[in-house]
Amino acid sequence: MQNKKGALASLLQYLAKLDINVISVELGHDIEHANICELEIETHMEDAEVLRKKLETKAKIIEITSSDDAYKR
Repeated sequence: MQNKKGALASLLQYLAKLDINVISVELGHDIEHANICELEIETHMEDAEVLRKKLETKAKIIEITSSDDAYKR
């Protein structure tokens, strides 16, 4: 995400256009000025690569994890 005013708002608007529900947003992890955030989202898209490609038009994606995978661990 770009380090500029309105970057998070712009990303959230884009997610809404993709019909993606935002469950939680965590900014910075104890870092005072960070341009890293963690989003927990819900989507009907089943293909993680399709989701990644759509999201990478607006932000750098580090990792996508399915909640199904997390529950199986």
